[in-house]
This record gives sequence, structure tokens and C-alpha cells, in this order.
Amino acid sequence: MSQNDPTNKQTPIRVEFISGLGSAILNIGITYPVTKLIYRQILENQRAVNSLQIIRKEGLWILYRGAIPPMLQRCVTLSTMFAVYKAASLPLEHVKMGKYYKKISACFIAGTLESVFMPLERIQILLVSSKYNKRFRNMFHLTAVIARDYHVKEFYRGYTLILLRNVTANSCFFITKDELNKRYGIDNTTNTKSFAGNIQQFIFGSLIGTFMTILFYPLKVMKVNIHQNLGGRFRGLTEIAQDVYRKDGGGIANFYRGIIINSFRSLFAWGITNVSYEYIKEKLNS
Repeated sequence: MSQNDPTNKQTPIRVEFISGLGSAILNIGITYPVTKLIYRQILENQRAVNSLQIIRKEGLWILYRGAIPPMLQRCVTLSTMFAVYKAASLPLEHVKMGKYYKKISACFIAGTLESVFMPLERIQILLVSSKYNKRFRNMFHLTAVIARDYHVKEFYRGYTLILLRNVTANSCFFITKDELNKRYGIDNTTNTKSFAGNIQQFIFGSLIGTFMTILFYPLKVMKVNIHQNLGGRFRGLTEIAQDVYRKDGGGIANFYRGIIINSFRSLFAWGITNVSYEYIKEKLNS
């Protein structure tokens, strides 16, 4: 993805799309159980051990309950993120502005399009919450109930937060990835096919993912708190932040509940995403 990569401009947008799609499938398929544990910690405000005991009692069938929405969401958003970033970057190369402004502009376009698919995130949180285990059978039942009993705006509750997260996270990912590749990365296609090259891309993805997790985790906690309820008044980000802070006695620690497990998950999830994306792209380009 680095602009110094001689193959970057030669990569078709469809290859970027397919590579992002494949990396998303591998990512969610491997890491979803850990993701569910993290959301349960946030939703139920419990320690990891307690949340894990509850998940074990629920069984394997409930373990992957709610996996389809994030699978679809990550497939759509990752493929969109890579493909739209690539598509937006090409015309911006001819615009007179700094290279970082160009990258941020491309990330803004990609992040805005990604936010269109936020209903999948909304549905995931409701399915993960244990209080809805008996109320909703699956994502299709839940979608039908929201469409029938609530306004379409209910699917986009918390949209501003999602848009903010998408744009800032995309900018962080692509700028950091490009800088790592430029300084320590792989400069030719033959090296990217090597085992060492794949390990390097895995490490890059892990480092970026962990950094992004720590930086944006409070937004994740606020998102979960916004999405966990159906109906009612739409609240602003300031009000949500205050609610999170005051929860169970109050404190900044409320914004970081589950961050340790999430950081470990990000090590593997973004490592898998980055190396699989680069590997698939390399295969399609060969």
C-alpha cells in the first residue's frame, strides 16, 4: 500500500477489493469467539473470567450467534476500505496538496462509504447481548423486527460515532502502514512471496492493530453502549461519554473495560488481515 511500492499503481481496484474480502473472512472466522467475549465484558460490565463462564454455559451454538453480521460487515467494509482508498488515491495524485492530506482525503471517502454498512454492526451488538438471546432468533428476525417496529433511523443509531471512527482509524492504518513499509518494509514483489516477508507483514499488521485498539478503544466502548438498546431517544456523544464514565461508580477505567483481551485479539486479527491481504493481492497480481 505504500506509495513507494512500485507495484502499487499497477494493482487493479478489483484486486484490492478481493484481497480485502478474503482477509475479512479469515479474520472473523478465527477471532469471532474472542470478539464476543470482549463485547460481553462491555455489555455486562463483568470481568473476563465471569463472561467466559457464561459463554461456556451457553454452548457452541450460541458462541457463534451473531457471527454473520460481523462477517458480512467486515467483508464489505474491508473490501470497501482497500478498494475505495485505492480508487480515491489515484485522482488525488494529480491534486496539488501534501501527501498526507491526500491520504487523509482518500481515507475520508473510504470511511464515509464504509459507514453506510453500519447496520450490520448495530445488529451484531444486539445479537451478542445475552438479554436478547430469547427475544431474537437470528439476524434476519432481528432485522425484520427493527424494520417493522422501529424507524429506519434505528439502524443508524450512533452514526456520527461510526463515521468518526472510520475516518480516523482508516487514516491511522494507511498512514502508519505506508510509513512502516517505507522505512522497514518490502520494496519488491519477489520478497513479499517469501516466508520472511509474510512474517514481516504479520508483525506490521499486529503493531498497527494494537496501536489502533489502544487509541480508539473508548470509541468502541461508547459504540457498544449506544447500540445495546432498541428504541428511545437518540443521545449525543457527550451524553453517552458521561453515561459510560458514571457507570458502576464512575471512572476512566469504564472506557477501557475489555481492552487487554481486545489488544491480544488485535495482535492476531490485524496480523491475519494484513498478511492475508498482501498474500492474496500478490497471488492475484502474479
